[in-house]
Amino acid sequence: MAAGCDEAVDLRKRRRLAFAEISPEDAALLDDGIGALPDAVATLATLNASSYRKQYEHPLEIRIGTNRKRQLNIFDPDGTRTEVMEPVTIDGKPAPSSNAPFPQ
Repeated sequence: MAAGCDEAVDLRKRRRLAFAEISPEDAALLDDGIGALPDAVATLATLNASSYRKQYEHPLEIRIGTNRKRQLNIFDPDGTRTEVMEPVTIDGKPAPSSNAPFPQ
């Protein structure tokens, strides 16, 4: 990682912890900007119950991705997006393979 990146990642992680009030173990899953949490509905409830929720201006809503997994987008004050996604599809079946062409 480039110099200063570790500090930026740590700052983003601490902001998410302050907002979401989630455990450090769960926050560790979010280090790459994409995290997997077992229950998107419970995560949404935790975020909505947070004392910071009144200040948070972005909508919090669960969506189903093209991979058929529930996901929730959370934005830092600087606009950095963190995507939290359930590890399994909504019906438990594997997501179908993409029909996109292979890169050249």
